[in-house]
Amino acid sequence: MSVEGILSQLKWSERWLKILLKNLILERVLMEEKGGYSLVGTKPGFSQNDLNDLESVDSIVTRAGQEPILLREILDVSDLNPKRVGDLLHLLSEQGKVQKLGNDLWLNRSNLDKVIATLRKYYSSKKEMAISDFKDMTGLSRKTAIPLLEFLDKYIYTIRKDNVRLAGKTLNE
Repeated sequence: MSVEGILSQLKWSERWLKILLKNLILERVLMEEKGGYSLVGTKPGFSQNDLNDLESVDSIVTRAGQEPILLREILDVSDLNPKRVGDLLHLLSEQGKVQKLGNDLWLNRSNLDKVIATLRKYYSSKKEMAISDFKDMTGLSRKTAIPLLEFLDKYIYTIRKDNVRLAGKTLNE
């Protein structure tokens, strides 16, 4: 469970909660995990409703294809409350199924891998790529191509040089 989730349930101060969590970790009652805390020796269980919601959100992101999807669009399609969708997206991210691109944009990880594979092929014969080349390659609009390119720059798949992109060092890893 995340710190935010615990705080919202208990209505304690964050300072007090952190002291308590630290002591429970030292006593080996709790363990810190990616995204929160769990009891030592337990695996998180999911209800059928949780699994259905998780599959629904994953399916929405996957159906978007190579087009990054806004959190708002996921909310509109899913009919789930915003906090629930956010939690599910973060869980899917931890499972390696979706990738947050920033600014509430999400992309299915396998679709991101396809974009990266397309870039590898492109850079095998060319040294630089214009935004228009990327848009043509992916079929994305400028509105979604730019945030995806910024993500690719951030993780050094590409390197921005003026108005073009060069192959980054992590592109071929």
